[in-house]
Amino acid sequence: MRAVATSRAGTERTRAEGPRRTNPASSSVPLLGLQSAAGNAAVSSLLQRKEQESDAGVATTKRESADLYDKASAAFDAGRYQEARRLFESLLSGRYRHREALTTLVWNLAMCKAHLGDYDGAFELGITYGHYGGGRADEQRLLEQIERVRQADTAGAADAGVRTPQTKDAAGELYEKATAAFQGGEYVQATALFETLLASPVRHDEALPTIVWNLAMCKAHLGDFDRAYDLALQYGRFPAGGDERRLLEQIEALRQGLVGEEPGAATPKTRDEAAALFEKASASLAAKQYDEAKRMFERLLPSPVKHSEALPAIVWSLAMCRAHLGDFDGARRLALTYTQYRGTADDERTLFVQIEQLQRASEGGAVEPGAAAP
Repeated sequence: MRAVATSRAGTERTRAEGPRRTNPASSSVPLLGLQSAAGNAAVSSLLQRKEQESDAGVATTKRESADLYDKASAAFDAGRYQEARRLFESLLSGRYRHREALTTLVWNLAMCKAHLGDYDGAFELGITYGHYGGGRADEQRLLEQIERVRQADTAGAADAGVRTPQTKDAAGELYEKATAAFQGGEYVQATALFETLLASPVRHDEALPTIVWNLAMCKAHLGDFDRAYDLALQYGRFPAGGDERRLLEQIEALRQGLVGEEPGAATPKTRDEAAALFEKASASLAAKQYDEAKRMFERLLPSPVKHSEALPAIVWSLAMCRAHLGDFDGARRLALTYTQYRGTADDERTLFVQIEQLQRASEGGAVEPGAAAP
């Protein structure tokens, strides 16, 4: 089985060309909305990178990218999915034709995760695939392939008797079953059933926003708020995504009810409140208090104050918090949503580079995760 299940021509083109060498945002990432109000110089300095530092340990030429892709593909073909996954992740930060390579890399990473049994992660990447111009038909094929891997792994399937619905009636019945599981508090089962619906060809485009919303709420009820927030951010790219902030509000309200929060931890409702919280979160990030910073940035997600303008800065900051805490997978999930909120492609690549640098330092034992500023 090849790592890439798109057209053969597309596979060969990506392997031959790799990510493009471009001139990165050499001075800083544009911090929209709240950061400009907060005026936090410490956070701004975290986003400064010299070009030479940005490319440390990252494939920067056509030949390097092609060699690394061939090595990753060989590992995948040999069933060494963990190794393949790590190599494909490394390619995300490559320079040569970065944006054009993302559809291939997202596909490959999703299939690695599926074969490793991380079906939630695979489906999240499958949903992400359409954002990079892969096309809805290819997105659906990827989701179908993930579901086939899960169904073949009967030990890991939540309901081995459930198959991807191929008719409108079958999809309606499965949706009702998933909804009943959700309402009955069977959130693990509901998650698996909603994911199976993702792969259905029946009214695929129309159904995706609703399914993504339901998956996000399943994750929130299971206490997996990182994945719930990530799915909510994915929801924003669909035509129905205007309700994205309401979904984020529901997740935040559920979190505060399940986890409990310190007094005064409400979502900011005014510009001054939002700016003050952003400044406080930025100071915590600069002081390497990553857990505290992460939680404050999460509270900013559903804020109505300059919501769309602020999201690139918040998503970037959350990704760096996760990376410093050693959650590199979660950091990359956020990085893959960055440009849908008007962050630039160059800045997106810079974010991937910084995540990759932190992971390499952690794996090499140079620093403990979270011990170094990006």
